[in-house]
Amino acid sequence: MHFNKLIKSNTIVQYMKATLLFLFILLAYTQALTFGEIKGIFFNIDKRRYKEVFDRVKYALKDALKTTLLKTIAVNYCMTWEQAWNLLENYSTNEEKVNGFEALNNNINDPKNRPANIAEKFPEGELRDKVTDLVSKSKECKAKEDAPDQFPSSSFYFKELWMDTEVDMIVNNIRKIPINELRMELLSRILSPNANGFTYPQIVKLYDVLNTSGEKTILIESIEDKILRITCEQVNVLQKGLLHDSRRQTALDALKSSITDYENMFILLDAFSSDNAKELARVSLENVKINENTLNNKLRTFWTVYIIIVVVVSIWVGFACYKKYKECIRDKTYMRLEVNNGNNNSLMERKSVYVL
Repeated sequence: MHFNKLIKSNTIVQYMKATLLFLFILLAYTQALTFGEIKGIFFNIDKRRYKEVFDRVKYALKDALKTTLLKTIAVNYCMTWEQAWNLLENYSTNEEKVNGFEALNNNINDPKNRPANIAEKFPEGELRDKVTDLVSKSKECKAKEDAPDQFPSSSFYFKELWMDTEVDMIVNNIRKIPINELRMELLSRILSPNANGFTYPQIVKLYDVLNTSGEKTILIESIEDKILRITCEQVNVLQKGLLHDSRRQTALDALKSSITDYENMFILLDAFSSDNAKELARVSLENVKINENTLNNKLRTFWTVYIIIVVVVSIWVGFACYKKYKECIRDKTYMRLEVNNGNNNSLMERKSVYVL
């Protein structure tokens, strides 16, 4: 009974409540932090990259392509009102200029510098009304900082990487097979059961030994989750070996999660020939804020740390409970001794009375 009362007492209950509250707060905080990372971070566009974007917009043959480019950079960059308007001045039609204005409307880091009568720069009617509505709903773009030369990114680690000698051996074996289907079957048998990662030079070796655009597309799809790291320029190099925009889009979908320099994603549109294909590529890149492999690594790291904390805290609580249990046993022992001593004393008293 005394032990049960102690278990129900505040000490152990407080330990357990504090532990559960701490673990819950840690989980909630980490999930909120992860969600914020998925949403992405904006940087103020630097002069070098702005000039590169400006030249691409200026020399784009169609206004629709200019808008596609602006939507692509709007994923990562903020800019001043003056920079945004200079980009919009490259449009030849008011209709597309409004679309460009809409693409950059929430990427302005100094909205106070936007002229109050900006809508008057557009012809009266629906276009002016749309611009007025966009201005009323615009929000200031709060950048983390000025854009660095390279955005922060994580490396992608594998338990093992293919050795260059192994890749050379695969390439030599493929060259000995004259029939395309048999070559792809051999390559599939080699790659499918193996989770080792590839470096970009190794991918190029495998890529160059294949003859057709279809084979190269299948190769890229088969190593989608096995690429150590790749840059936007390297993705473009691989895409130039493919004949059709549809195959280039398939390759982009497979490679985009391994890109490390996502600050340069707007150059990925260069590999596509048609305006429609460029727009589809832009849409597929729109939500690439943080590398999926990086996010998975962060989640794995979080759960590892979380489990370690749970184990440590559980051991701590268990030790506290064991300590209390020992105290209860000791208290019970003392109580029994006191009871026995009391019984013995009463017995001695009765005996003394009897003798008297």
